[in-house]
Amino acid sequence: MCIGDRGWNRGDVWTEEEWGVRDMFKDVPENHWAAGGIAAVSDPDVGLMHGYEDGTFRPDKPVTRAELAMVINRFLYRENNR
Repeated sequence: MCIGDRGWNRGDVWTEEEWGVRDMFKDVPENHWAAGGIAAVSDPDVGLMHGYEDGTFRPDKPVTRAELAMVINRFLYRENNR
């Protein structure tokens, strides 16, 4: 079990199965150390991260500046002008 902030408005206790991380990304096994966090930021209601078009999240790949800038803009509710 993980303690997370589902929907960014209240604390909640949830499991990776409840988030469906196995169904979201084919390269994130349910026992991956970051599976709960990946599921939380990938939740459609949160919308911070979406993964790649091939259905992967690539959790062990370093984040690029462009990817981090996109996440920060989404977190701050800024519009994508490009």
